[in-house]
Amino acid sequence: MRATYQRTQGVRHLLGALDLATGKLHYRIRDRKRWQEFLSLLKSLQARWPGDRLYVIVDNFSPHKLAEVRT
Repeated sequence: MRATYQRTQGVRHLLGALDLATGKLHYRIRDRKRWQEFLSLLKSLQARWPGDRLYVIVDNFSPHKLAEVRT
């Protein structure tokens, strides 16, 4: 199929994080990919490892740059 075919059921977005210590992938599948969904993923990672320092590497996708996400 071509990449530009009509997606009648919509699309899904995977937001994920790789734990380098264990090699496990922690992810969320969402209907949208806004800053709210990305912030929700970060909060779930923070809840998974409370008190630990998490290092997050992100691309230049605009929701990653919002002040709410940076804080």
